[in-house]
Amino acid sequence: GTKGKTTTTTLCYEMVKAWRDDAVVAGNISGKPPLDALPYIKADTPVVLELSSWQLEGTDEIGISPHIGCWLNLSPDHLNRYRDLDDYSEAKWALFKHQRRGDGAVMNYDDPIVRRYTERLLAGVTLLWYGERIPDRTDGGYIKDDWLVMRRDNVETQIGYTSDLKLPGRHNALNALAAALCAQAVGAPTAAIALALANFSGVRDRLELLRELDGVKFYNDTTSTTPASTIAALDALPYPAQLLAGGADKRLEYAELAKVIAHRHPPVCVYLLEGSATTKLAAALEAEGVQPRGRYDDLRAAVHAAFAEAKAGDVVLLSPAAASFGMFVNEFERGERFREIVASLS
Repeated sequence: GTKGKTTTTTLCYEMVKAWRDDAVVAGNISGKPPLDALPYIKADTPVVLELSSWQLEGTDEIGISPHIGCWLNLSPDHLNRYRDLDDYSEAKWALFKHQRRGDGAVMNYDDPIVRRYTERLLAGVTLLWYGERIPDRTDGGYIKDDWLVMRRDNVETQIGYTSDLKLPGRHNALNALAAALCAQAVGAPTAAIALALANFSGVRDRLELLRELDGVKFYNDTTSTTPASTIAALDALPYPAQLLAGGADKRLEYAELAKVIAHRHPPVCVYLLEGSATTKLAAALEAEGVQPRGRYDDLRAAVHAAFAEAKAGDVVLLSPAAASFGMFVNEFERGERFREIVASLS
């Protein structure tokens, strides 16, 4: 998917590891290069991989797809690399392109682009839907009242309450369902899935609660590099927000994010970080009647300004909706710098 891959991959790994302690996680995850995992992998080792669109271009070239593939979502991203959204979608489709009879596909029923691609699945590939709701009498996962539910052969299994999740946001409840369906598909029992789900508190740099100071909570969402992921972050944190956003351009549009910010209750105050995308973001905000604060070329100054305006009950949220190049080497350096600055506040 465009976003949620690392959280879902890591949670799926924890679910499988609760069943098989020889499980391996690797791929497009910071500190988990796939080649480093090879010495630990035997013929029957459960392996959970996060694969980017660029890595999928490589698997497509040699004609391989995983036994179980999962497509979380699709929204505009990397349009500085891909011709358009269709070109980007085709790169993602490579995850399923070479599957064989007996393989499985876990697909987000709520995403219209993902749903459309299921028509191209090979006959004999097992389709598992997940979403807020899924079609009657189909296998998959969904939310029923406050329950996360998996259904196979018309039998429902409850794996946990959404209200008990340590991950903020409805999108993370759906990510949890996707992870559970993948883990179940490779053989993990319900007890292992439920145990890992109850204990999982999230992943570094993704809606990561750093601290609370004077009633203000600081969240590090530096890996939010698209408008869609920043919208999800704002939806996940229903509090007055001091939002730090802006950065390097990936040929993305900001009109929808600006509209969400303009009409959000509780309100959002935006502090712009310098970058090639920031002019576009500022223009979109101003078109919606939102006046952002500054264009900061120093993250510390932006954080201090946001904290000075924040009141008890507010959140200070780094969710840039843009890449990091220019002010930072990558989004992880941006997140680490934010973490250090927040830790130094008093």
